[in-house]
Amino acid sequence: MSASRDPSEKFDLLRRQAQALLKQQPQPAVSLSADTLELINELRIHQAELEIQNEELRQAQIELSGLQREFEDLYEFAPCGYITLNPKGIISRINLNGAKLISELRKRVINTGFSQYIAPGWEDVYLHARRKAGQSGEKQTIELPLKTDRGSFCWVRTDIKADRAKDDAVLQWRMVLVDITEKAAVEAALRQSEEKYRKMMESLTDPVYVCSPNMTVEYMNRAMIDRLGRDATGETCHKAIHGRDEKCDWCKFDKVRNGQTVEISIQSPKDHRSYRITNMPILNDDKTVSKLTIFRDITDFLKAIEEKEYVKAQLAQARKIESIGNLAGGIAHDFNNILASIIGFTELALEEVENGTTQQDNLQEIYTAGKRARNLVKQILTFARQAEQETRPVKVRAIAREALGLLRSSISTSIEIKSNLQSDSLVMGTATQIHQILLNLCTNAAQAMEDGGVLEIGLNDIYLEGSLIRRFPDLGPGDFLEISVTDTGKGIAPDVIDSIFEPYFTTKAPGEGTGMGLATTHGLVKGYGGEIMVESRPGEGTVFKIYLPVVRKRVAEKLPKVGALPTGSERILLVDDELPIAKMGGKILERLGYAVTTCTSSVTALELFKTNPEAFDLVLTDMAMPNMTGDKLSVELMKIRPDIPVVLCTGFSRKISDETVAGIGIKGFVHKPVAKADLAKIIRKVLDEVQKIDPAHQT
Repeated sequence: MSASRDPSEKFDLLRRQAQALLKQQPQPAVSLSADTLELINELRIHQAELEIQNEELRQAQIELSGLQREFEDLYEFAPCGYITLNPKGIISRINLNGAKLISELRKRVINTGFSQYIAPGWEDVYLHARRKAGQSGEKQTIELPLKTDRGSFCWVRTDIKADRAKDDAVLQWRMVLVDITEKAAVEAALRQSEEKYRKMMESLTDPVYVCSPNMTVEYMNRAMIDRLGRDATGETCHKAIHGRDEKCDWCKFDKVRNGQTVEISIQSPKDHRSYRITNMPILNDDKTVSKLTIFRDITDFLKAIEEKEYVKAQLAQARKIESIGNLAGGIAHDFNNILASIIGFTELALEEVENGTTQQDNLQEIYTAGKRARNLVKQILTFARQAEQETRPVKVRAIAREALGLLRSSISTSIEIKSNLQSDSLVMGTATQIHQILLNLCTNAAQAMEDGGVLEIGLNDIYLEGSLIRRFPDLGPGDFLEISVTDTGKGIAPDVIDSIFEPYFTTKAPGEGTGMGLATTHGLVKGYGGEIMVESRPGEGTVFKIYLPVVRKRVAEKLPKVGALPTGSERILLVDDELPIAKMGGKILERLGYAVTTCTSSVTALELFKTNPEAFDLVLTDMAMPNMTGDKLSVELMKIRPDIPVVLCTGFSRKISDETVAGIGIKGFVHKPVAKADLAKIIRKVLDEVQKIDPAHQT
């Protein structure tokens, strides 16, 4: 029967059905009054109506029972959990999935408080949502971690709804639980991953930013924020990162959009530092591509490469100078042997000629030329040894005046020489080397003024600071002597000015220069702890400036004593592989009164000494000899007789110095060519020192 019909329609329909049913039944065969028959008929109709209603009720009960079974099945086997709580929060009903979330057995859950299944620390979240559902009458949704009787936890999304009475009192709570454990685990892992990579980005010392597809900054790490001085998230990338109004010329976003990783090197117009930039694609959920950019500051790295190349160049230069020094030393050694003979025999000849004769004048000129040649060799050795000579405080002003006098007689009269010598300061050096520095620079200046000009030498005291100190980092602030040599010549071309201090570099025609003058000057100045600089423009002349540290303390120079040369009568063993030098040395020593035995072989000298070690009071030996050098001979001699005094004579050797000689036990050390006076003094000095120690050696 349709529930949409009103009661009168239902009654009429029921009446018609009852009447139709009675017509199908036999009528009673009795004679009754019309009223009685009518009453009986009415009763029968009512009875039929009741039977029809009973049948309908039975069918409705059957249908309701089926629906109830369907509802129970849906409730029990629903993919989510259904829980009903009484007003106090006690579980009164729970479906199978709801029970499985917190217990293996449903009977353990019924009549227990739902709160006891909530993970510690989350009870207040649940109670707050339940209270809000009761007050508002609306469903509340929360996410909770539940603990199970198996000792594990699961995450559920929970809907809470309150059923209330007419007086708004809560009759029961209905809850729907959906297991989101896997979803929560994925979200937690995602959060951890995001946090991990965020921390990685924040810990990077390299600046990093992410640019969106529309060229705005999506993210900046701490290093990039520090570089810019602010967080520029949301700003246009080229404006924020590089201070440009337009897209960067070097932007590689188009390649990044195609999935490429691109590396480039740039110099940022914002801070003018050099960067190696790595651009990588990041695929977004909407299939667009953002750009991750990592900045690696390579400014210091590039500077280090430049410095390395500079050091390599300096090393190559040092090796060039060392090789030249070795060559110069070898030449000087041979030349010294020649000069030793020339000077020595000239001194012997001068002693034999009469004063005032032409022969004396000629010999004196030879002797003077020999000494000049000796000084020239000393200059060559200065370059070879690179400031091995002993330095002392010297007054540059006096040396400059001497150099100017020599210069005037050696350069063209068309060149005017001016001097502005304003300093009396002293510097550590040697007079010979300072003289050489001045002559080298002045000679170069004169050669640059073939048609005449002005050459000026200046000496000034100056306190170095500021730009000059920055230009020459090896110099510290302080007092310096500035030596300037200025000419009005043709100047130096810009393409060669950086090479002028290199050995053998010259712009002169073949035969007009060796290219060693400025290289030697540079080596001497650096050896004094100074610096040399040059300024020049083609057609406008050149200025050389030298800065040498000033020595404030003045040292009084000792005047040489004039008198007779010291002599003696001791026995000397002279060893030199050069026969002329051995012969000359023997004659000089004999004229000084000594008894001399000469040997031209170190091996022969050693054998001679072995036969009678006490036959000699002193040994004078050359250094560079075949088979056995002078230092090794000295060691062998002292093994035989430890107290034998030895004087070592050398033209040039990198292995021998005053310190190494003293370490061996050698008593004296002289450089070739040695003058008669110098030889007489060193021999007498060594013999006297030995006799003071042991008077038994006195002859």
